[in-house]
Amino acid sequence: MLARSEELGQGLERRFFETRIAEARRLGCGTLRADTVRGNMAMPSMSHKFGFPHVTRHEENGNVSAL
Repeated sequence: MLARSEELGQGLERRFFETRIAEARRLGCGTLRADTVRGNMAMPSMSHKFGFPHVTRHEENGNVSAL
């Protein structure tokens, strides 16, 4: 997810997380994972606010820029 600078501070990240979590629950998902590239500090920070623990990189990650 990327927000333009004029959209910052409007709660877009929070609404994105809330929507994705609600959809995962609706679908009966027991596990929800999020991944990001190195250097993206916003994603881990927002994940922490929603109670997600930090875990190490999983080997199935196809995101080569995270290597």
